[in-house]
Amino acid sequence: MDTLRVDICYRPLRLAWVIRRGDFESLRRIFRVSHTLWGGRSNPVIVSTNLPLLALQSPKNRDFVGVPDGI
Repeated sequence: MDTLRVDICYRPLRLAWVIRRGDFESLRRIFRVSHTLWGGRSNPVIVSTNLPLLALQSPKNRDFVGVPDGI
């Protein structure tokens, strides 16, 4: 009988958050969500004045770019 070996490596989901300058309520929500995730302390928060353009451009080494609700 043949055997099959599979190696699975887990790593944290890498997020980048984009918020508007001066939006402190969204910043608080981002901190709450990020700190509940594995590796959340290293998720960058990008402050933008041109939010729609920046949200479309995913930074390198990030799996997902998040924009908080209500923006």
